[in-house]
Amino acid sequence: MDHASACEAHVLRSAIDRLRRYVAASVIVLGVFSIGGNTAEKDLALRFPLISVESDSAASAHAQQPKNNASGQSADWFQASPSTSPSGRAGHAMAYNRVTGQLILFGGANSGGVLNDTWIWDGATWTQLFPSTSPNARYNHAMAFDPSFGGIILFGGNDAVGILNDTWGWDGTHWTQLFPATSPYARLGHAMAYDLITDQLILFGGVNSGGALNDTWIWDGTTWTELAPSNSPNARYGVAMTFDSAHQQMILFGGQGAADTFNDTWLWDGTNWTQLAPAESPSAREDAAIAFDSVHDQLVLFGGKSPGGILNDTWVWGGTNWTQLNPPNSPSARYLYAMASDLVRGELVLLGGNGVGSYLNDTWRISGDVIFVDGFDP
Repeated sequence: MDHASACEAHVLRSAIDRLRRYVAASVIVLGVFSIGGNTAEKDLALRFPLISVESDSAASAHAQQPKNNASGQSADWFQASPSTSPSGRAGHAMAYNRVTGQLILFGGANSGGVLNDTWIWDGATWTQLFPSTSPNARYNHAMAFDPSFGGIILFGGNDAVGILNDTWGWDGTHWTQLFPATSPYARLGHAMAYDLITDQLILFGGVNSGGALNDTWIWDGTTWTELAPSNSPNARYGVAMTFDSAHQQMILFGGQGAADTFNDTWLWDGTNWTQLAPAESPSAREDAAIAFDSVHDQLVLFGGKSPGGILNDTWVWGGTNWTQLNPPNSPSARYLYAMASDLVRGELVLLGGNGVGSYLNDTWRISGDVIFVDGFDP
């Protein structure tokens, strides 16, 4: 599609509003970690960091079948065929840099060990980058765009030795370790996202050797500050969180607590957390992701891991309620994958994860018409 055709299609879809939403949208990338239900399993998993692959028998019987789409918003998954891809992995993180127009992937783990490679998606294929300095190899970290830094912020995760609480920034070319005066406790399985309305980069939850966490932190470009909301979600890890640009709200869903797997939905208003009461919700799960689908103006949640097994259902958040979709195509059941919104190309991108008996490296997209933004012509 040439520039003129793209612009014409864009106008027909309400150009001014669409432009605002594309530029405004912010995504959370989930590098999250599944820890067993009892204390002994948790202690073992925290000491020995490699992720186990779900067996065929434990997962294949539990992939949920999607229901009809009642929202009226169309969306379908399309498997991409890149000429080059990252190796199969889980617990990696992915984020979109609104300054450079890059969709960046970092780290993860597979049967070969813990990874610290950096990759970029250009809409057709993956290209590995080789920066002179990189964060330690890790998985179950989190990354999100931060306008005050002008790039992507990475925090925490687990390496081959233990749980981390370091902060790194990606400026489009280099990784730089940052040294804030105050930092959150070391953790993995936390969530991070930029809130356009409050101008806050939010970090919530996670888990470390002391157990699951429910603290809320903000990054101001220089240091981390812990907030003291009067109400908060229960402590949890493997939680999904992102900013819904269509409805101007930060949404958190699900996760795993000390004993319970959650399917609750929460909203962050810049000061406090409020639990919402949608008429319908996805089943309880951990290690799923949500990201903003800028073409269809909705949040998309896919898969994850429930107490019964691995899931491959697709849900959308319409501002007040969850609706399960029935897309003609769908990624296979998985958890610990990464998903983010590529705003330049108008598509949501999913890569890899822990699947049925293997570490995955397939790339899937939900896409639509392309918007061309000055300086970001793909």
